[in-house]
Amino acid sequence: MTLNRTGQYFFRRPLRAVIHLASDFQSLSMLKPTKGDGYTVNLSMKGCCIDSDVPVQVGMCLSLCMELSDQTSSPLFIPVAQVRWVDANNFGLEFIKMAEPDRVRLQQFVWEHV
Repeated sequence: MTLNRTGQYFFRRPLRAVIHLASDFQSLSMLKPTKGDGYTVNLSMKGCCIDSDVPVQVGMCLSLCMELSDQTSSPLFIPVAQVRWVDANNFGLEFIKMAEPDRVRLQQFVWEHV
C-alpha cells in the first residue's frame, strides 16, 4: 500500500503489458511434478497471468521461460515463481527470484509494451 498526498492509503498497481507470449513452465517440487506450456497474457515486473490447460495449484512454485519478442534470441528465464491464484485455464504467478540481467530485460520489455 502507498500513502497519497491526502494521507489516504491506496494499492498501487504495477504497470502491465497486455501481450501474448509463448511460455514453458515446470514445478520445482519433486512430490508433484508438473510440466507444461501456455501463453503469458498479462505481464508486469512482479508477475504475470498464464493461459494454459495444465492444472496448477495455488502455492506451487514453478520455473518459467518466456519467449519475449525483443532483440535477444534467448528466452527470459525466471527460476522461481509462485502460483497466487487459479481461475479455470488461467493462473497468476508472482516472480520470486530472477537474475539481474533478466530483471533489466523484463523491465525494458514491459515499458516498451505498456
